[in-house]
Amino acid sequence: MQDYRATCPRRALAAGALLALSWLGAGCQVTSAKIQHWKETEEGAGKLAAAVADVGLVLPLRTEAALALVQIQEVERLIDAVRRTEAAARSALTVALAAALLPRLEGASGPLAPPTAMEAKDVLFALREWLPAEARAHADERLLRWLLVDWAGRAGGDHSGPKIVRAIGAAAAPALAEGLRQVDASAALVLAQLLREVGGGPDRDLGAGALIERVREREGLAREPAYQALAAVGSPLGRTFLLAVARAGAEGGRVLALLALAKDPEVASVSELAALAGDTRGPGAVREAAFTALEAIDSPATADALAAIIARDAEEKVRYRAVEALVGCCKVAGVARLLAALPAGYSYRRLDVSDFIEHDIKELGVAVLPVLRRALASPSWIARVIAVRLLGALGGQGELGALRPLLTDETKLRGWDGDRAPGRAKSVTVAAEARIAIEGLSRRR
Repeated sequence: MQDYRATCPRRALAAGALLALSWLGAGCQVTSAKIQHWKETEEGAGKLAAAVADVGLVLPLRTEAALALVQIQEVERLIDAVRRTEAAARSALTVALAAALLPRLEGASGPLAPPTAMEAKDVLFALREWLPAEARAHADERLLRWLLVDWAGRAGGDHSGPKIVRAIGAAAAPALAEGLRQVDASAALVLAQLLREVGGGPDRDLGAGALIERVREREGLAREPAYQALAAVGSPLGRTFLLAVARAGAEGGRVLALLALAKDPEVASVSELAALAGDTRGPGAVREAAFTALEAIDSPATADALAAIIARDAEEKVRYRAVEALVGCCKVAGVARLLAALPAGYSYRRLDVSDFIEHDIKELGVAVLPVLRRALASPSWIARVIAVRLLGALGGQGELGALRPLLTDETKLRGWDGDRAPGRAKSVTVAAEARIAIEGLSRRR
């Protein structure tokens, strides 16, 4: 073993060395032999940390002491010692230590018992902020390469794979895009999400292209994880592919593509999703998945599309699903659109209105009250009666003045008591529902 020797200068004390020099013994010398011995002693970690922080020692000895701390799993002492070192000496040490640790990622061994690759990864990342730019870029590239060989097995430890990727930032994006060509299903979604976070458009397109190729391969990635990863990447290329799948082919694949698109809400997708949701000849499962995807897009375009379905679709179940999606996507603004869109020419059962329209609106709370007050003047009887009932449920006595004019509204409620709810048979006009709401509010304190 090469035996480096150095005499500890008195200036180490003035420079703020971690420990007094008394532990160094006769001659105040640090040697390779002493470093190896300290690894085995109870107080050795402190001596090793002091050696790391002592800028009077030659660099090979400081590096050897640093590696020894890693080997005995005293990384916090190592990091503290590095942090306390002046900038120029610290930079030299971190470069030397990184050069010693990087081969551990490849399974290489040296004259010292090496740390595991996982430990080397964690220490390299902990040192990253103090590495000069060129050395940091080299270490980042090696870390990413090592992680992507077996993401599931290597992304844990003290510093996780996602944490490392986020710290590297945009420079990690090309490696992530390339990594999507090889990782398994469980890792594909994580890498796709990270690529969306740190990558620009070109890298995200590359990642989407890699996933599309794997879907098309005979032994490639299964459709469901591949589609979910495509949506997570957030690439127009991936979105176009998923919409193409959603338009035609086996029903199961179409549904999977649409459910993936629900995780990538983009206004650009609204028109095609609305066409699928509103397709009266389409499979029910496909239409339902299209509504799910639309529900995720909070946009006036979505409100327009869903309001159109509510206004024109002859199937009651479809209209109510569109109501749910409209309130879900666009909240209070969506309520205004749906009240205007509900066809006044249809019959409505009280129980259906309560379960499929009013229930969802109530979830919005008092924020919806201004919309309901305006709807009292709607030309649509169904909009007026829903507004009356919800003001009675959500409002306070301050709503009484707005509700009283409706006591003269004798518009018949078509189909309202088709379920013949006990005790409610006479509530067949807007005025009757206004009376119930007013009575309830009057009793409320």
